[in-house]
Amino acid sequence: MHSLKIINLPVPEWNKAELAEMDRLNLAMDSCQRCPEKGYVAFPRPIDRGNASKRLWLIGQAPGFSEGERKIAFAGQAGRKLMQWFAQTGLTEEQVRDYFYLSAINKCYPGRATGGGGDRNPGPAERALCRPFLLRELELIRPKLVILVGSTAIKEVYGEKIKLEEIIGRPQEMTLGELKTRLETRLVRAGEALPAPGLAPHYGFNPAAPVHVFQLPHPSGASTWLNYPRNKALLNQALVDLKGRLDGLV
Repeated sequence: MHSLKIINLPVPEWNKAELAEMDRLNLAMDSCQRCPEKGYVAFPRPIDRGNASKRLWLIGQAPGFSEGERKIAFAGQAGRKLMQWFAQTGLTEEQVRDYFYLSAINKCYPGRATGGGGDRNPGPAERALCRPFLLRELELIRPKLVILVGSTAIKEVYGEKIKLEEIIGRPQEMTLGELKTRLETRLVRAGEALPAPGLAPHYGFNPAAPVHVFQLPHPSGASTWLNYPRNKALLNQALVDLKGRLDGLV
């Protein structure tokens, strides 16, 4: 796997064919020019995304500026806060980067938001252009557990009207097929063709397989959601629930 160049840990649950396919996928993401060709601002971020040695999948919004400097996912201030949250579940940063594949709705750095306030949030068309990569990750990783970090990732699964206080601290259970259908919705709305069936059946993708889905708020200081005590309580509950599930998986 492309990410093993940095962490250099074994991936016992992956066979050689899967590792080779994941390596090709990472390289394709690192060199993608779909958004710039459509006129959108996007800076490729060839980064280490973790091993997924336990077939766990974390999805954020998009890489930030710091990821380009350190060449690893969640390298900046928000990433440090996220790792502090994981410490409450009993995982070290090294374990997180080994057990999880650290993904994002968009794979490139979208630049700063106009007027300040953090990084720009990629628009619906940009998310659709990047969606085939996310769907292929799902097919290859076949996650046992998924963590959606931030409202952008959460809304891509539960819809634009979902509020953080309605879903943080309330883990969901669904099938891999249901999760795939929910992620395909962005392509359907954009009028984009769904990816042609790939080699997923060969690798054992089972649409009926269960997956546990957890939600966390965005750890960036630009978000004010955690300023409210009731929301901090929801985060704490989410971390307690996540620890309980992780204890049975890792």
